[in-house]
Amino acid sequence: AEEAAEEAAVAAPEPPSPPPPTRLRDDARWAPYASYVALVARGVPLGAVRLRATAEGLDPTILELDPDQPAPPDAFQGKPKEKPPPPPKRQGSSVSGGVAGEQKPPPPPPKTTKPPPP
Repeated sequence: AEEAAEEAAVAAPEPPSPPPPTRLRDDARWAPYASYVALVARGVPLGAVRLRATAEGLDPTILELDPDQPAPPDAFQGKPKEKPPPPPKRQGSSVSGGVAGEQKPPPPPPKTTKPPPP
């Protein structure tokens, strides 16, 4: 009975092994990011490159990955985070340089000079 179990274990086909992981830079989806990584390599600040990539509709988190390592499973799946909406405008803010929200008192009435009665 043991020999039959051993033969069955040997005869069972092995599941196919997954393909070897490819480098991130070999992935076709990496192409739009290559120029941005080159900018960072030339000394352009990462923050500026991230802003530019986001403006172009790319996911800026990809720029921080090592292109010579295998791509993480969640790479290229997320959309870039959208910019938050601008803050609401404050009521009563003045454009003339005053403090926002501070209202100036109304101007005094104009002085009139009437001749004295005779």
